[in-house]
Amino acid sequence: MNTLKKLSMLALGLTLFSFASLANGYDFDDPNSKIVQKAIDAVANAEDNDWETLAQSAEICFMKKENMEEAVTWIEHSIKIKETPYNMEVYGDYLASVGKNKEARRHYYNAIVLIKQKEPTSENTRLQQKIWDLR
Repeated sequence: MNTLKKLSMLALGLTLFSFASLANGYDFDDPNSKIVQKAIDAVANAEDNDWETLAQSAEICFMKKENMEEAVTWIEHSIKIKETPYNMEVYGDYLASVGKNKEARRHYYNAIVLIKQKEPTSENTRLQQKIWDLR
């Protein structure tokens, strides 16, 4: 039992560390954070074909509910550059948040299709649940 507890704590610690690293030290719940400005700067400094920076920056704005209009243009441009499961899901999340459920479902479905093209046996229950929740 002690081994299981230690492994659980280690896994939790690694998860929290990974999230902190991924977020580059930003506190997503801090209304005074500069994360949206950092996202704007990242897009301004990105290469023309950098779909990932566009998608990540849009996701930050959507999460913070700031700079939404510009973030929509970023995610749409990201998808025009390269359709990926990530940017399709980010756009789907935004569309669901503004009540455009039919469009959101379509983007989630397209994300699943892209995942399955790359890895036919991959698990995508999270996306399936998002589609189900919007019915």
